[in-house]
Amino acid sequence: GPSRVIITSALLMAIFSPPLFIWLSSCNDYDCILPQSMFSILTAAFGSALPVTLCDAFPAEIRYTGIAFSYNAAQVVFGGTAPIIATELVVPGKPFLPGLYLSVVAIITVVATLVLPTVILFTRDSLLDVKGHIHRNSADSLEQEHLELRTI
Repeated sequence: GPSRVIITSALLMAIFSPPLFIWLSSCNDYDCILPQSMFSILTAAFGSALPVTLCDAFPAEIRYTGIAFSYNAAQVVFGGTAPIIATELVVPGKPFLPGLYLSVVAIITVVATLVLPTVILFTRDSLLDVKGHIHRNSADSLEQEHLELRTI
């Protein structure tokens, strides 16, 4: 499924980012097309599976809010700080350092994707309210509540 695509592309990104950054630092204009294309393919593979994974992660009742919040929070934390961190990691003679940062983020992605099915199972069976209390949403309890309301 889409999780396999995300895990595979993230692992490949973790493995190949440092060498690709070294290659990019030593190539001329036309030689840089290949490493940039390799980055593009890995990013496209990840990006193609992300929307399906996010839709599967949230029940329909909270899907829009859940996707919007989680996607934008990740963009703030990782996308917002990436240029600052990568700029600080650019050191003469060590062109692989920004690639190491990308590898660390890719490993975090793999771990998060492996943990995601457990989180999905928890959120499918229950919803947390604002105060953190768990409300079970099994079909039996909903049917019981419906019957109780009809008898009142």
